[in-house]
Amino acid sequence: KIDELIEKTEEKIELLKEERIFLINHCVTKGLNPNVEMKDSGVEWIGKIPRGWDVKLLKFVFNPIREKSETGEEELLSVMIRKGVVKRRDYLGDDADHLTRSESLIGYIKCSKGNLVNNIMKMGFYCLGISDYDGIVSPGYSVFEMIESNNSPKFWDYLLKTEIYVSEYRKRSKGIQESRMRLYDDYFLSIHSLVPPVIEQNQIVEYLDEQNQKINSTIEKETQRIELLKEYRQSLI
Repeated sequence: KIDELIEKTEEKIELLKEERIFLINHCVTKGLNPNVEMKDSGVEWIGKIPRGWDVKLLKFVFNPIREKSETGEEELLSVMIRKGVVKRRDYLGDDADHLTRSESLIGYIKCSKGNLVNNIMKMGFYCLGISDYDGIVSPGYSVFEMIESNNSPKFWDYLLKTEIYVSEYRKRSKGIQESRMRLYDDYFLSIHSLVPPVIEQNQIVEYLDEQNQKINSTIEKETQRIELLKEYRQSLI
């Protein structure tokens, strides 16, 4: 009976995660108004978009930057699969004093809060994101700033991690081995993207943040329930 309860609870958690992915994918590509008039985007893989939205190449949204650190003393950042940009020391535990195998961080690329960071070797594995921190990243990464400062960074963080975009990254990456494929800046910036008005970008972010918080809270409660069931099972045995 306990095993069955645990299994059902685990299934519920997986369904919640799937619901979140569907919700994000739908909201950032179709908007919040279910009755909005749609139009053809002119890009096959994007499909129909709300009539008030535009389509632009990413080179008209993001500008690559390669400003290098002169001291190497800034916060070292990394890009993790699905998690996006993180402080490297937060994921090293006791090894936080050995942040990298490099002898020096001088020459690493400067990154500011709101910049987009791509791990060009793992773009097909959701390894990109908008940074919440100022710091530096590996020279093997690409860093971009938004051309129009009024764009919502969080909206682009949601949008560029959707499956339809990640699928494009895979198609455009170059290399002879799947594990060594790279999405170079020119190929990334040549991708078409839907572009909602800024006011809608902010509304979508506000709605998704709220729904994300609710889903995360439910997942946390269900995870705690599983732990309690496991403890009860052990004590029963």
